[in-house]
Amino acid sequence: MRYLSVFISKQPTKPIAVVDLTKPERVSVIDAIYYCDFHGGHAYISNYKNIFTAKFDRRADTGEIKLYDIPKRIEGEEPLVMLEGLLTRGKDKQPRRMHPNSLANLCPATRFSRANRPCKKRKLPDAQLEEAIKLRESGFAWRMLGDRYGVNHDTLRLAARSHKTAL
Repeated sequence: MRYLSVFISKQPTKPIAVVDLTKPERVSVIDAIYYCDFHGGHAYISNYKNIFTAKFDRRADTGEIKLYDIPKRIEGEEPLVMLEGLLTRGKDKQPRRMHPNSLANLCPATRFSRANRPCKKRKLPDAQLEEAIKLRESGFAWRMLGDRYGVNHDTLRLAARSHKTAL
């Protein structure tokens, strides 16, 4: 069962809060706790967000809902216990431990400077870039030139622009 739908007596035909049990959002869990605690809400656990509009899987011969698809009603303190358990999920995990030898092998990386700075490798050599600039000046489109050299036309255009400013 994937969803927990909370209903209150003032609105019995539409869920007031729905919590996805596989990936619960903190806000929806807090809302569901509020409605269960202060408004006397009850909950259903089902495979569908809204059990009133769901297309249940039914038996072909009798038309009854199959057992695995029947929503389960929970009342009283049970929904609160389940929802509060969802809020603490992840906080009860043990922190990851590393072997001391692995920690000893770590060393700080050198700081970035003008000489030591990562940069992308150019896609086009200077000769091809200058040839592309000449072809562009003679009237070829950027897209045609990009297809010819096997690069994106925007990449070629920006490389040509930066090459001209560098000269």
